[in-house]
Amino acid sequence: MYNDANLIERYNATVFDPETGTTHFGSSYQKIGSRVILNLSIKNLGNGANAIFTLPIGFRPIQTLSFIVSDGTPIGTASVLVEKSGRVTGYTSSSGYILGYIEFFAMEE
Repeated sequence: MYNDANLIERYNATVFDPETGTTHFGSSYQKIGSRVILNLSIKNLGNGANAIFTLPIGFRPIQTLSFIVSDGTPIGTASVLVEKSGRVTGYTSSSGYILGYIEFFAMEE
């Protein structure tokens, strides 16, 4: 199933605008089976914690998860917290970017 060339046609991604900052190249989420794929590309974020959005029921992790992602610089990092409640928060450095591809398993509905 995961080698199927038509995954994008079969599992449409939902594009969203972040609550804080602006879209850089587009952010989206999608679900394939119980696997959730979260693609973040956001700019113009403040230093520190930034509210991104809330995942809908059915896309939320079984426990709060933390991920390290790129801040758009050659050596910098940013982090993303995905809470059990579905709340997604990004923590940035002075670059103001969060760029990341995140995968996790959703809790059963």
